[in-house]
Amino acid sequence: MWRVLSTTTNHATAAYNNPYFSAYELNQRYDKDVVKGQLKLKWDVTNKLSLQGRFSGVINKLFEDRESPKSYLNYGDPPEGDYKTWNNARVNIDNDVLLSHHNQPGSDFVFTLNAGASTFYHRYQQEYNATDGLIVPEVYSLNNSAGNFIASTYLQERAIRSVYGMANLDWKDALFLTIAARNDWSSTLSTLNNSYYYPSVSLSGLVSNMIKMPEIVDYLKVYGSWAEVSSDLNPYQIAPVYANSGSYGGLPRITYPSGIVNPAIEPEKSISLEVGLASQLLKSRLGFDFPYYQVVDENQILDLSISEASGFTSRKVNGNQYTTEGFELILNAVPVKSSRLQWSTQLNLSHMVKRLSGIYGGEEKYGNYSLNERIDNFYSTAWMKAPEGSLILNETTGLPVRDPFPRAFGHSEPDLRFGWTNSLKFGKLDIQVDFDGMFLSKS
Repeated sequence: MWRVLSTTTNHATAAYNNPYFSAYELNQRYDKDVVKGQLKLKWDVTNKLSLQGRFSGVINKLFEDRESPKSYLNYGDPPEGDYKTWNNARVNIDNDVLLSHHNQPGSDFVFTLNAGASTFYHRYQQEYNATDGLIVPEVYSLNNSAGNFIASTYLQERAIRSVYGMANLDWKDALFLTIAARNDWSSTLSTLNNSYYYPSVSLSGLVSNMIKMPEIVDYLKVYGSWAEVSSDLNPYQIAPVYANSGSYGGLPRITYPSGIVNPAIEPEKSISLEVGLASQLLKSRLGFDFPYYQVVDENQILDLSISEASGFTSRKVNGNQYTTEGFELILNAVPVKSSRLQWSTQLNLSHMVKRLSGIYGGEEKYGNYSLNERIDNFYSTAWMKAPEGSLILNETTGLPVRDPFPRAFGHSEPDLRFGWTNSLKFGKLDIQVDFDGMFLSKS
């Protein structure tokens, strides 16, 4: 016997159901098939020149359905029973070709040059079907729908084509220079701005291979890098399209986007700089690594609020700039090392701050945030207080008066993170002891 609650849609949640009823009467299926393929061809043209081509493809298909029995409570589902299906398919295809030249003009120099091109294609498709109640209980079929069954489809495609090159120079196993450049063309951007270029350069030197160091120094390395990267949009963000919003009074409804799209939107860009120092001492019994980095995020894509009198609520623009600075200190040591006992330990300390370094249109504030302010500042309202610190009370109610203007109460991100790892080996016994935590300032 089924308990009929209503002939309308449920507004209760699944938490109201008997657990036994949910476990044995609510049936769900998850059927996934994955096919992967890879192919690699390499031709050694000479002993210094080679040409390589690679192909990779992944087809991922997923079928899900859910059989909801009569009287099962689930928000949005009819109480007469329900049957739903989801058919998902993903396709990823990667192709690349790479030409490599390796040369050693002398005993001190090693030179490598790479040039290539690649393509990436992604496709996602979903088909969704659902009944509007069941005519015959426990007959889970779209043909058994009491009303018109619900159906929707979704398709998303994206393609990126790229060319790139990289040069490596190694001098006496002491100085290493890498210069790289890449250009992408994305299908998700307008043809006016769908091409974006990002270069990079890195340099590192083993000081211990250049000059004679004290015996306690195993090696000493200094390094630095600079890079610029860009990113595109999700598909279908540069043209407005109508959306199906169901029906009203038997007539179909379509809606126009509430935000103004920008066909000339540019890709987001990040410029990063990193420098560091690393060393190992006393035959690797003691060591450290200390990198410092800065990342500037430019052309950030924003949905900028506008007056609703325009008929829209926002417009898409390339806006704010954010600057992130931080460092990381890694200390490792082997305090105890013998034939039967060894204790290895590593301490990791890191600090990072991200600030609003540029505001769209040269404005002084963006929401609650001012120029060069930490973007992890937490804002809220508080009780108003007199200069001596006492609460200001409402003359009518006698209750404290809340300040209508938000104020900063602190940061949501910690000022310092740490992790401490210890490894003890005693004979055949291994013990691992780890600690981690963070320090957060109030303001």
